[in-house]
Amino acid sequence: MFNDDRIVHRATVTDLDTGEQFLDTFNFTAIELSKVPFFIEPGSSSLRKWLFFLRFLDKLKELPAELDEKKFEQLTESSKVSKFSKEEFEAYQKVYHEKWDHNVMVKGVFEEFADEINAKVAESVSEKTREIARNMKSKNMPVEQIAELTGFSVEEISNL
Repeated sequence: MFNDDRIVHRATVTDLDTGEQFLDTFNFTAIELSKVPFFIEPGSSSLRKWLFFLRFLDKLKELPAELDEKKFEQLTESSKVSKFSKEEFEAYQKVYHEKWDHNVMVKGVFEEFADEINAKVAESVSEKTREIARNMKSKNMPVEQIAELTGFSVEEISNL
């Protein structure tokens, strides 16, 4: 497109007669992906990484070590989805919607019934502790020691 070696060209709109810039807020960037080299060097800038990624995304079998970053991994997964057939995409959506729906439902259920769930958990822990106290009592451990270890009163342990 341009007769130079630059990949990125930044431009603005100017008046052809005066050469003055119309607006300093109206600028654009042209990127010549065809000029991006077929390799990426270690320590490349973020811009170089993005240019390489965008240029060769459809040809990459796996990410080069230089692009071993979460953002590129996530975009690679997204790009795979973009190549799905209609049927594959619908199946993909169904799986993820079920997962998302389940997560939302679990979160909502927990928030809505948090007090009841916590009470059930506390009851279960308390029942387990009672069972331990019964076992201690059956082994003739002193009631005071059982009370100290379990947090129950001496009277509660006597009634077990």
